[in-house]
Amino acid sequence: MIQANTDIFRDDMACSLYRKMFCKLYGVSSPVLKLEDISHWRAVVEKLDLSYQGVHKARTLVAGGLFYGISSRVPDTEQIKALIDEGISQSADALLIPVVRNVEDSSVLFAAGFYAFPWFHECVYEVQKTIEDDLLLQVGKSQLKDMLRLKRKAESCYELQILGHEDLKANPHLIFEIDKILGKNVSKYRHVANPYGASTLQWLLETPFAERLKICLRRDKESGDFVQASVSFVDMPSQQMLQLVQGIDHRHVRTGHNLYIAETLQLYQWGIDHGIRFFNLGRGALIMKNRLGANRVYTLVNFILPLKGIDLGELKRLQQEAILSFKNEERMGAVKS
Repeated sequence: MIQANTDIFRDDMACSLYRKMFCKLYGVSSPVLKLEDISHWRAVVEKLDLSYQGVHKARTLVAGGLFYGISSRVPDTEQIKALIDEGISQSADALLIPVVRNVEDSSVLFAAGFYAFPWFHECVYEVQKTIEDDLLLQVGKSQLKDMLRLKRKAESCYELQILGHEDLKANPHLIFEIDKILGKNVSKYRHVANPYGASTLQWLLETPFAERLKICLRRDKESGDFVQASVSFVDMPSQQMLQLVQGIDHRHVRTGHNLYIAETLQLYQWGIDHGIRFFNLGRGALIMKNRLGANRVYTLVNFILPLKGIDLGELKRLQQEAILSFKNEERMGAVKS
């Protein structure tokens, strides 16, 4: 299989963008927080029931894609040195390079003394033939038939708009509709705030990434209620779409619908029609994303470097606990690399 060039979403410009978004989300001037205050850390700690609370209270400088990027590049030696210097200047207890793909050469991080914590799965669907042919191979005839039925059912009852930055600038009121739907995730995932709220989307429209922004917005054909929204980045030269976040207002969804499956299949078709070959389905929900055709699964690893004040014995025990819990989750999800 051909490797998608993901660096367009992980380069210095992208990481600078993610850093500003992260600081905006958490209301800080620099990305230094206790690990337990970072939503993407806390969620996994709670899901895997990890202990060692002392580590979770470490004030940590977050680097790389700061969890806004689906994955982070491995920094080089000079970049690591600069990050360590920044962490020390910020009186941080630790440095975190989040969500590095397990297939990347991380030897420079191990050499620098980082500890590796498997944390998420990243799922990618690479188009091989047609959508139906690929899904038939992945899930079989019965599940494929059910998924296509859900797609047709959604198309008959709901209108799906796929909007670009120009559409949002021309119809700014839609940003607030998107905000309301994605805001449903705040309590569901215990975020401190909506990571893609109205002010963040408005800010994104003024950045170089605006041209890569695609928003899906679904409304009921009869009531006119907006029921689903999602945010993606698209890069045509590298033929890829990154699905960043989606939300559903279940109060207004008709019985018997699965809008997540329906939207994903509709996005596949839109993407293929526009030359997309790689659909990055984001992190988590491994079993569902396997069902949706994910034919590449990466383990995403958090790399932590203690700078001061962390009990190394506790850190190592937490690492072993995370590894064991993650392996158990992989067995349940029947991971296919």
